[in-house]
Amino acid sequence: MSGRKVIGKQLSKARKEKGFTQSQISESSGLDQAIISKIENGRFNGSLRIFEDYLDALDFELDISPKKRVLPRFDEIEGLYGED
Repeated sequence: MSGRKVIGKQLSKARKEKGFTQSQISESSGLDQAIISKIENGRFNGSLRIFEDYLDALDFELDISPKKRVLPRFDEIEGLYGED
């Protein structure tokens, strides 16, 4: 699953846990409800400012962190290169 879709699912879940509808977030952020839907579905390609407006309406902020890399387990590697 792409990064945008993962982020969108997390934001949608957070919005629902806070008891907000997309329409309510639309009103408080000044963003069109269609944009909120695109963000939550991982299809948003707009500006960072718009994304930040959405985050602000949910009382979140953008935080940058290094990409997490997960190394494969030995048995996964062995299975790729093992003898048949």
